Amino acid sequence: MGSTMKQLRLQLNQLLSDTRREWMREVLYNYRLTNKKLWYYYGYHSSNEMKEDLLKKGSKQSLTVQ
Repeated sequence: MGSTMKQLRLQLNQLLSDTRREWMREVLYNYRLTNKKLWYYYGYHSSNEMKEDLLKKGSKQSLTVQ
C-alpha cells in the first residue's frame, strides 16, 4: 500500500508541475505579461528556476524563454 501512495504522490507532483508550466506559458506568451516577480507568484525560487523548468526536456510543453 505504501508503494501505491508513493506512486500517487509522484503522479500528483508531476501533474502540478505540468499545470504550472501550462499556466506560465499562457501568461507569458498568450497574455504577454511581463511582471518581474511572476516567477515568485507561481512558486519558483528564482526567475532562473522558472526558465529552467519551462525549458526542461521531456516535458509536455517545453518552451523557449528569452
